Amino acid sequence: MNPQTSARRGGRGGRRSVALLAAAVVLLLAPASVTSAAAAVTGGAASIAPTTTETAAPPATTEAPATEAPAAGAPTSTATAEPVAKLTRAQVKRLQLKLRVAPADGVLGPRTRAALRRFQARHHLTADGRPHPRVLALLRIPVRTPSTTVTAATPAPANVLPAIEAARGAIGAAYASGGNGPSAYDCSGLTTYAFGQAGITLPRTSYAQFEVGTEVPLTEIQAGDLVFFDTAGAGASHVGIATGPETAISATTHGVMEHPITTGYWGEHLIGARRVA
Repeated sequence: MNPQTSARRGGRGGRRSVALLAAAVVLLLAPASVTSAAAAVTGGAASIAPTTTETAAPPATTEAPATEAPAAGAPTSTATAEPVAKLTRAQVKRLQLKLRVAPADGVLGPRTRAALRRFQARHHLTADGRPHPRVLALLRIPVRTPSTTVTAATPAPANVLPAIEAARGAIGAAYASGGNGPSAYDCSGLTTYAFGQAGITLPRTSYAQFEVGTEVPLTEIQAGDLVFFDTAGAGASHVGIATGPETAISATTHGVMEHPITTGYWGEHLIGARRVA
């Protein structure tokens, strides 16, 4: 090989070696560049993230006084809510004694309101723990409010007088489940029989009788009204005939008798009244 050819080949080999060396350098530097770029991107994301995802904490506020949550079923509109009586300390003490809240300190506090809610629930009233006139009437606590008035007892309508007399005539009769008289009755059997003597037809059960006529406020019961009690489970499980605002005749398990409406055992179980004439 002549010297010129050898030189030309040596030059091409040198240039090829330089090119390979340069490519190797690029490959070696590439990962570092990628890492730097990734670090730059990560750093950028980190610097941006706080301004795009983090929210400022709400300013500290003074805690509001706790308020009692309304019971389920309590009225939400003040326009239709029952009135609430304003009680004196002496009246609150009497209320506490009636509800067996001890000590009776005259303060309408959490214990008394809880006892009121239990009483209201038993009588199927709005269980909100507030002294409504209907609750106070059931507990026989006299109180005057702008929304309540005291009226004299109203005599029975003439067309129900035969029913009252028939019920009186049954006093002393025995109790019998399903009894329709005249020797033995159950509660709704007595009312069905008595009103039948006045020409008024009633459904046979106390639950069905609770759906007839018109509702009567417990403070306006008069002779001849049907009065209902939950003596044997929830709902109108017992019925009698009012002989006035304070007494009724019904067929109890001890026989047909006249008994109180709003006091003692009966007052604790009174749930409503209906007027059918």
